[in-house]
Amino acid sequence: MSNNSKIGAVLVVIGGLLALLSGIYSIVADQPLVARLTGGTILGGLHGSSLDAMGVVGLIGGLVALASALRSSWLGSLLGGLLGLAAPCGLALLAIIGAILMKK
Repeated sequence: MSNNSKIGAVLVVIGGLLALLSGIYSIVADQPLVARLTGGTILGGLHGSSLDAMGVVGLIGGLVALASALRSSWLGSLLGGLLGLAAPCGLALLAIIGAILMKK
């Protein structure tokens, strides 16, 4: 395993964990985590079942990214990162970047 693959796997794990936490927070608190942390109102208008659905998709994406990082699957990590963006969690981009590094 090359250094790029190791760094990529670490980025996927970090991105997957952040997507997982953001998805859980979106479901439980009925508010996007990014809106809570930044005090912003861009995504603050999301509430109810639409936010719950986004949280569940983000939660699944985080789990897929974590499982794929453990299996060294760059394609699964990429898919998990893309799904993690639905949390909404911009830091799930780390999983996408990590998946690209794992491929090389």
